[in-house]
Amino acid sequence: MISIPPIRLIVLSGLLAGLLAGCGTTQDHRIRVYPRDFRALEEDTQQMIRTGRIEKGFTSRMVYMALGNPARVEQPDGDAGESFTWVYKGRIQTESGEEDRFKTTNDFIWGSPFVRQAYDRLRVEFLQNEVVTIQTIPRPE
Repeated sequence: MISIPPIRLIVLSGLLAGLLAGCGTTQDHRIRVYPRDFRALEEDTQQMIRTGRIEKGFTSRMVYMALGNPARVEQPDGDAGESFTWVYKGRIQTESGEEDRFKTTNDFIWGSPFVRQAYDRLRVEFLQNEVVTIQTIPRPE
């Protein structure tokens, strides 16, 4: 039988507990920012937020809890904050199409490196802090 000194058991137990406590979804972490708002919602709305879904009528806090911070906020000039649009980005990975030598973690290799390209994937329009339009934008080809 393996004998582990008590101090090591305590340290290992603490590390394991810390790792397990850190588990959870990104939505769970954002919900902790506004716990009172989240608890006040109906169960079906809470479930939508937990699964990253939104619908018309959601407030900006509800959208934040479901999707996080937008990549960009658009606000019309002279609008005094009545309407604004949150834009979320998507990423696609494509080959550059050019053969070249490029660096990997450990070595140089020849080939066609992948290029990550960002695009607008979702636009959420608010009027008086409520979602009025949700536009899903298809991935570029």
